[in-house]
Amino acid sequence: MKTLINNYRSLPLHNKVLVAVYVLVLLLMPFIIPMKAHAQAGNVYALPQAQVAGDTYEAVVLQISIREVEPTIQARATGAGVGSILGLGLASQVKSQHRYVVNTLGAVLGGVVGERVSNAVAHNVAQEIIVQLAPMKGQQPRIITIVQPAPFDTLVPGECVYVSTIRGAWRVIGRPAPASTPLL
Repeated sequence: MKTLINNYRSLPLHNKVLVAVYVLVLLLMPFIIPMKAHAQAGNVYALPQAQVAGDTYEAVVLQISIREVEPTIQARATGAGVGSILGLGLASQVKSQHRYVVNTLGAVLGGVVGERVSNAVAHNVAQEIIVQLAPMKGQQPRIITIVQPAPFDTLVPGECVYVSTIRGAWRVIGRPAPASTPLL
């Protein structure tokens, strides 16, 4: 540890600033990387939607498509940050007269490559479900589209489902065949 501190003290000012930036980035990484999933699938609820009442409607599935969901801004920013650090680390190994230019280019190119890699790796799929809600008193049946990220239940067109809405998040939930006698 003493050697590390002595090495830091002997560095020129610009290298001390770079080390401080590296340490700051490493300390901020846990706050940038998302820790909890916020999926709104049929079997995963976000914390604000647990133990909260919402409306439920009967519906029929009309169409289902699988779509790709782009990565979150946090995932892309994390990739850019890690790529920038790696690019700067590689560039700092180059012995050149133009050290600042090489380090800057290494950090920028590493950030761009890291963001592109995280964009390609961190993708997810979602189910785009078009449902027709059962008509309510005096209203026409309503057709809506709901996109649910994975994990999602397997649904087929023509299937009877429930559509719930809790705090603005819509969810399609499979249901068993209707019972012959209602529970009233």
